[in-house]
Order: sequence, then C-alpha cells, then structure tokens
Amino acid sequence: MIITRTPLRIGIAGGGTDIESSIKCMGQNGKTLNIAVNLYVYVTVKRHSNLFKERYRLNYSETETVESRDKIKNEIIRNCLEYLNIDEPLYISSVSDVPAGTGLGSSSAFCVGLLHALHVFRGDKNISRTKLAEEAIHIELNMVKSPIGIQDQIGCALGGLKLIEILEGQKFNLLEHDCSLKNLTAITDQVCLYWTNLTRSASSVLSDQAKNNTQNTDNYIAIKNDAEKAMGAIRLGDVNEVGKIIGQSWERKRQLSPIISNNDIDRHITEFYKNNAIGCKLLGAGAGGFILVLRDLAKNKIIIESSLDPIRVQPDVDGTVLCANGL
Repeated sequence: MIITRTPLRIGIAGGGTDIESSIKCMGQNGKTLNIAVNLYVYVTVKRHSNLFKERYRLNYSETETVESRDKIKNEIIRNCLEYLNIDEPLYISSVSDVPAGTGLGSSSAFCVGLLHALHVFRGDKNISRTKLAEEAIHIELNMVKSPIGIQDQIGCALGGLKLIEILEGQKFNLLEHDCSLKNLTAITDQVCLYWTNLTRSASSVLSDQAKNNTQNTDNYIAIKNDAEKAMGAIRLGDVNEVGKIIGQSWERKRQLSPIISNNDIDRHITEFYKNNAIGCKLLGAGAGGFILVLRDLAKNKIIIESSLDPIRVQPDVDGTVLCANGL
C-alpha cells in the first residue's frame, strides 16, 4: 500500500494572474505568492485483489466500482492513469482535512498526491516535486480541460512560501522559495481561516471572470504587482504591511466578476475589520470557501470573535511526501 500526503495552500497575492487568458489580457507574465500549510490531502493506492469482481475501486467524495479505466467518472483519476499508462487493477482512495471547493487548492493537491503515489507504484523512485507540479498542470488544464490557473499545483507540490512567475504556455519560474520555519511561522501566527460553509466550483467562477477580462486589464496588473509587494514586505518581516496589501488586493479582485463575492462574505469581512483585522480576503476563485484573516497581534492576541468557526494553521515546508510504501 502506498500513501502520500500533500499540503493545501493559502494564496497570499496575485491569484487570477496565473491563468492563460489573464496573461494574454495583461500582455505580460503573471505573478503569484502562496504558502503551503498543514492541512492535507491523503491518497492511498494499492493493487486490487482479483477476489473482487471490479477492476477498479475508487473512494473519494463518491465511491466507484468499474470494470475498465475508460469508465472511471473521476476525471483526475482517469486521466492520471491514462497519462502514466497504468491499466491494472487498483484500489485508490482519498481523504482530505477540508471539503473540496474551499479555495485551498484541494483538487490540485489531490492530482499531485495521486501522481506521486502512482509514480511510486510504477517504480519511479526519484520523481521530483517540480516534475509532479508540471504533470499535474498538464493533466488538469490539457486533459481534464479545467479553466484554472497553475499556481495551485506548484503551491501544493512544493512546501514553503513561493513567489512564482507565470509564463504563457503553462510555464513558470520559481522566483523565490522560502522554507524557513521561523520566517513562515511569523506569517501563519497572525493567520486565521474562517469557513463560510459555502463550497463552489472554481471553474464556474473563473469562466465568468474570463468574460470580463478585457475591462479588467489594469486590475490584473495591479493584482500581479501585489504579489511582489507582499513578498517585499515579508522579506522585511512586516506582516502588518502584508495584511494591508491583502486587503487592497481583495478589493481589486472583487471587481473582476460579480459572483466572486456576495453579501454574506462582505458582511463577514466588514465584521473582521471592526475586530482589528489588518487584512482579509476570500481564498481561491471566490463565491465560497475560506476567508483569510490577518490579525494584529499587538491589538488582538486571541482569535478574532466571529459567527464563523476559526482554523489556525502552521506552514508546511515539505510539500508532497511519501508516508508509506508497502510494495
């Protein structure tokens, strides 16, 4: 039995500029800043016994028992198997610390973790995390045809804090990669995540956002520049400035599409600012998921009170890892 553990990621700034249509709209490369955290997707892969009637047994948010690879409904599983040319009886299962559709990159974490497990199953012992990110990008964008960006696959495959330059053609440059627990804990100590109890399809939000691209060029460029500004503030150890940038960038992002936010989300964010938050944003594409709140430790040494339930996180510096290999 093979088990992998892959972290989810928190987007700090630059989200939306990692999409091909946004890059073309800006006429320049995108840029994103994200950090992997200690919320995980676990994937298990094992050879399926011939005592079972089905060839594939798949357990994720649904359960599938199918006779052939091409009948698998889960597009990520089916395309990962096809990409790696694996066509033998398998049991595959996945569990996550958070629901899908929450803005933490869970679908990409699942894709990265599954690829990692399948490579080990196939005997590929030296697959790099960067290669896993590249393969996950190819599978999600080119095979599954998801209208998403490419920061999540990188953010989940590699641990730590990443400033990523996004190029046309699904290429990227890792401009900075910080895995210092001291530096990253200084950020996460001021972070609270608040669950809105809403899940959403990132694809539907991003598709609507793409319709308005031509009128949002200036916003995209400003959002891209926010990623570099936030990285600069982190270099200086000024987390309060990071919070201010996050808040300003969220206001820009809200203008990209009318379905990115809603009255309830806006109300919660207003509530957080009244309780000494220094920066708030909705994580992911929008319309649901988690709200990221940076709190001012000097003014608020406890978790901000809210009608929503808070989650505290710590940085993950390992990226996707192999937890067990029973082959």
